[in-house]
Parts: sequence; structure tokens; C-alpha cells
Amino acid sequence: MPRKRRDFGGRAAPSCKVTVVLLNRQVAFLDHIVINIRSDHGEALARSHIIQALIEAAMQRGMDLSRLV
Repeated sequence: MPRKRRDFGGRAAPSCKVTVVLLNRQVAFLDHIVINIRSDHGEALARSHIIQALIEAAMQRGMDLSRLV
């Protein structure tokens, strides 16, 4: 069932929970980003926030990620 969350513009947006399997090195990379953000800005973020931001950036730039496969 969709949940209401905030999108990157602060508006309520429907969402759903998704499970993604990542390689250990990918999780380590996300953890590195989260640790750097926490030490630089004092903000605690979840890995999912980084993944959402990367997807949002790709969408806003109109990137065709299908060519990467």
C-alpha cells in the first residue's frame, strides 16, 4: 500500500517500500557517503536517502540509464 512521504521539493508524495540487493562494496560506498555527510554537516542520513537522491538527480537531468546495462 502506498505511503505518503515528502519528495525533494517538500511536498507529500506517494511512495512504496522496495527491497534492493546490493554488493558489499556498494553498501560500503553508501556508508562512506553517509559518514562524510554526518561528519561535515551533522546530519544523520539513511542509505536510502542517498539512493533516492541519486535517482532523483538522474531523473531531473533526463539521463537515459538504460544504456548502462
